[in-house]
Amino acid sequence: MQPWLVQHQLLLSEQLEQGRLPHAILFGGVAGAGKLSLANWLVQVILCRQPDKTSEQGILSPCKSC
Repeated sequence: MQPWLVQHQLLLSEQLEQGRLPHAILFGGVAGAGKLSLANWLVQVILCRQPDKTSEQGILSPCKSC
């Protein structure tokens, strides 16, 4: 994941934990910015049964076993 996406991952992780994730999210930007990577990460975390918060920054990550 690109380092400039960490802010977005942190914000989305916090919203998901608080149950305040928006019902729709639009990712926009220039080609190669990491929109697809961020969207794939978010889908994996949402669908994961037990996402881990192993990052020191508080970012959720999928367990990759479910």
